[in-house]
Order: sequence, then structure tokens, then C-alpha cells
Amino acid sequence: MSDRTISNIVNEVSIAIWNTMQTLYLPQPTMEMWKLIAKDFEQIWQFPHCVGALDGKHILIKKPPNSGSSFYNYKHTFSVVLMALVDAHYKFISVDIGSMGRHSDSNIFSSGALARKMNKQTLQLPQPALLPNYNQTLPFVFVADEAFPLCDNIMRPYSKRNITGNFENKIFNYRLSRARQTVECTFGILASQFRVFRKPFEIKIESVDNVIKAACVYIII
Repeated sequence: MSDRTISNIVNEVSIAIWNTMQTLYLPQPTMEMWKLIAKDFEQIWQFPHCVGALDGKHILIKKPPNSGSSFYNYKHTFSVVLMALVDAHYKFISVDIGSMGRHSDSNIFSSGALARKMNKQTLQLPQPALLPNYNQTLPFVFVADEAFPLCDNIMRPYSKRNITGNFENKIFNYRLSRARQTVECTFGILASQFRVFRKPFEIKIESVDNVIKAACVYIII
């Protein structure tokens, strides 16, 4: 078979996998599902009220024709971005795929479906509640790194100047880092299971997006 025929088959199979599996394995979480995710993060990673770890991964691609610098990223390669939210067991909760590599994680997240739902308060997140052994009501949050904005439902680490000489802030950053590393590990698992992620894709952008979607839903099975 020719390369074009193989590419078409891969694209069609990827679309079929996503259309069949997405509603089963990547549904919109309910309030009860968020509570279970938070319970897992507290038990496994000792970070209460965490409903997911958030980060972006650059998926390397061959420079698309006539694309200029649209896909050229800060690492001096060409890429599309996989923006992902994962649970305490390295499973995807939500994915946003296909943004151009030149955009920052913050911009990609802010313009994505997850952020829009969060801002409209349609994610069905649990209501703020008391922390264990702490007499204060706090919201449920996604943990992220410094590239993301700090807001009611996104928790990022203290800056370096705020941890110097402050033991409590250092401990907080350590705990947040442990919870957040689940998303980095998930990206590692993705590349380990599908070695195609270890080198640049050389297929059409539309096909790249479909392959990434299929891989994300498949590692959940």
C-alpha cells in the first residue's frame, strides 16, 4: 500500500476510535466524579480539594506547508499542543488538542472549552467545603504550574520570593508539585505506549489531531 493509503487508514481508524470511545471514557464529569477524583488526590498525593492536574504537551510535527511560524514553539521546533487534565491515577479527564505551538499554555487553556465551562460555572464542580482539620472553607481546584493563571479553581505554586525563608510555603509547593506531576507522568505513559510521539509526525495536521485523540482515549482502556 502507498503512504497516502496508509495515512488515510490511520486517520479513519483514529476518528472511529474517538467517536466510539470518547463518550464512554472521557465523559463530562459529574459532581460525584469530581468528588471521587478529589478523594484520590488527597489519599494518594496528600493534596486535598484537588480535582485534576493541568498541563500542556507539545506534540512534534513536520512543518506544515505555508504555515509560516504558526506552529513554531519556544523550543525551536514545530508542534501542536495537547492540553490535558488528568486524575490521580494518570488517566485523562479532559483534553484539548490541536492548538498551534506558538501559543502559550495559559492562552491555550484560557481559550479552551474547559476554561469556558469553568468561567460559566457549568463544570459541576463541588461547592467549596472545609478542609480536613482546617477551619476554613475553600474551593476545589486544578493544580498547575506557573504558566497558568491563579484563580478560584486553579492553584499554582508560590513564587520563589515567597518561599525564601518560609517553611510552610515550601511544604505547600512540594505537595502541589507531587500532585501536579501526575499529568507529566501521564504524558510519559502516552509516549511510552505509542512511540510515534517520540519523533515528529509527518502527516496532515487534521490527521495528527485525530491520532492524538485516539491515543488519549485508548490508554484509558
